[in-house]
Amino acid sequence: MTIPNTAIKPIVLVMLLSCINAPASTAAPYNLQEAQKKIVRINNEDVEFSLSKYDPPYIHPNPCTEPDVDLETPEGVDCAAESAFGRDAERYLSLCDEDLRQSLLKMPSAELDQWDLSKPVSNRHEEKFVYKIEFESIGERYAIIMRKVDFDGKPNYQNPKYFVRREGRWLIESWEHHHPLSWLMIDKDYEGFLKEIEKNRPPSLPEIDAKADISGATVRIGRMSEVRKSPDNGNSFLSVDFELTGNALAASLGISRGEITKAVDDANRNIRVQESNRIFFKPNLTQSGNLTREIGFEDVKRSARTISLSGFIHVSFPTEANGGMVRIPDFRNRPGELLAEAAFKKSGVAFMFVTKDEEDRRAKRIKESAEWKAQNRDDGEVYLSDAFPEFFDGQSTFSGRLDDPDESGALHFLFRDPQNAILDVQFLDPEGNLLDRHGLFISGDVLTEYTFDKLPEGPLQMVVYLDVPGADKKVPFEFKDVPLP
Repeated sequence: MTIPNTAIKPIVLVMLLSCINAPASTAAPYNLQEAQKKIVRINNEDVEFSLSKYDPPYIHPNPCTEPDVDLETPEGVDCAAESAFGRDAERYLSLCDEDLRQSLLKMPSAELDQWDLSKPVSNRHEEKFVYKIEFESIGERYAIIMRKVDFDGKPNYQNPKYFVRREGRWLIESWEHHHPLSWLMIDKDYEGFLKEIEKNRPPSLPEIDAKADISGATVRIGRMSEVRKSPDNGNSFLSVDFELTGNALAASLGISRGEITKAVDDANRNIRVQESNRIFFKPNLTQSGNLTREIGFEDVKRSARTISLSGFIHVSFPTEANGGMVRIPDFRNRPGELLAEAAFKKSGVAFMFVTKDEEDRRAKRIKESAEWKAQNRDDGEVYLSDAFPEFFDGQSTFSGRLDDPDESGALHFLFRDPQNAILDVQFLDPEGNLLDRHGLFISGDVLTEYTFDKLPEGPLQMVVYLDVPGADKKVPFEFKDVPLP
């Protein structure tokens, strides 16, 4: 979620009081339930906080007598402040942080004077605590309480109320220093806030259910586009989006491929299908029930008016149990080693994490060998294919080199995929959160580079998804006389 950086200006404090005493209860103080640890991603940063629910919502008594007030909690400070409001301005100001205090003292005297009126406060308003979050930010501890206020019996969720802990005590904080988390809370009850947390949680691996039944999924043709060939020979390249819909698709990794069994135009001329490239595989990380796969068709006659297509859309449900998902923990501590050899044996896939240091180490060893000295190469250069011959099948002049170590946002792997089985590769940080992969570059069908903004310290996990028979499900389709664009 992207949050605007503009601060909310201080608002005039509104008196929200209740004369209803809290019911006797053996529940935790303020009916506060055990805090849960939560993480959301805001402005591309992960924010940790604790979330607590008041169950049932706590009706805070007003006015509070001094023995009732616990100034060691945000709740106690709020009760004391609301009791002082309209009765004791000095007491109220003492419970505010310096910025808010100075802001309030700048208010017109007529507004400030009303705090000292001795007349009873209106009891038409009932204030309840609904939920609370606490978090650290810029070296300080903050709390935000969402309060529900009933005006004449009509419920209304107010903006969150802020607290900061300074010099060993809680104080009411100015809205000028609000935290982006509060934007997720505004006008949200507890269930609504949980939905916001879910929408903004750090991305994670999809939860795949290999038993999902996709027999009810439907296929339709979406966007179609035509590109004329140059030089013009009367043929065009046709791109067709196949849109697959079904609730069970949310449990899949995505569409692995399209299988076209028949493709003809209105003159019954066969149309050639373009070879699929796995680099364009789109993992279903959002766990959507709507998937799209683009398939290209070569040499479509421009004289044709319609085409007819039939075949299958293949959907992948890879798991560790069916062999379609391979986890490789802490691979960065194993440069130059073949990874997960046993798990990749059936598919023929091979992966090796490589670094500039490992390449240099191998190059040094090679140059010191008698065999290398006997070859007497003119350039004296050790190529990547020399350093890692197990991946190059005798291509001894592959001149690719790895980046310098300061390229901290990249991971390099040598790989082999003779059966075109690799669907996707993802990476997890030490906490198990999905890393936001920005780019994928493949060189010579043997060297791949995954790029990121920044890689965290600590052990990373690599997750490889494979197209294996046990993970494959397919949905048939047939379209007749589809008008061409």
